[in-house]
Amino acid sequence: MRHALITVSDNPSYLYGVRFVAGFFRRVDRMKVTLFYVAPPETVSVKRGSQGENEVLARLKEALATAEDILIRNGFKKENIEFKITTRKFGTVKDIIREGHHGLYDAVVLGRRGYTVFEKLFSYSVSREILNQPVSFPLWICREFEKDRRGCLLCVDGSDASFSVADHVGFILSEESSHEVVVLHVVESKGGESEGAMVVEKAVAILRENGIPAERISVDIVAGGKPGAVTLQKLKRERLGVVAMGRRGRGDKKGWFRGSCFESMMDHLSGFCLWVGR
Repeated sequence: MRHALITVSDNPSYLYGVRFVAGFFRRVDRMKVTLFYVAPPETVSVKRGSQGENEVLARLKEALATAEDILIRNGFKKENIEFKITTRKFGTVKDIIREGHHGLYDAVVLGRRGYTVFEKLFSYSVSREILNQPVSFPLWICREFEKDRRGCLLCVDGSDASFSVADHVGFILSEESSHEVVVLHVVESKGGESEGAMVVEKAVAILRENGIPAERISVDIVAGGKPGAVTLQKLKRERLGVVAMGRRGRGDKKGWFRGSCFESMMDHLSGFCLWVGR
């Protein structure tokens, strides 16, 4: 049973994380979701029974009811849908991270609200203290997912982080027979093809260990080009639903997560979902 924490806002029009999970997965009988809402402090300060409180509660109830309806219409069992509402204590980002740690979720899914607040977390302008917080769970970042997209583009660079996200992809998609996994490695230095082949081979082995059969795995080693541009072209051409990458690169490299490739994914994040490993 896979368990995802999906952050939601009080606006039913922006349930991006919910729509992704509902539209992408087929074995929903093997999936549990917790819908997580962080209420701003001003919500608590609204006088009980006042018109302000009624409006806030009405919006939240509508959003949660809409989220539940979307999931159930796409095959989720009602008993596998939970609701968790908390008042903001340490800031929305830290509250989400705290719940992600304590709940031992397989992934934390960020829709519009989560995506917006985490934009600052990923920004180079934010202090390294916040950026480098240890996060023990993968993040799925979603915006306007296109339901007809299938499959996952797994980006590997030979780092431990990229192999960790390969393990995550293998675990999450092992029972999802409708999704193919494309393992992508971009060779950025001359003569790096042989090393790239070994990197891809290890990633494929990790996927196989998680139960994904060989017929659902393909590989693509691209010599030259910027990783961000190569990745976006691949996503657009093959209409893949997910791109997955690690949080840190090899050695002193920033890695795709911290480098220009990650920035490109965030700038063009529409139609597909970005999975970032722990």
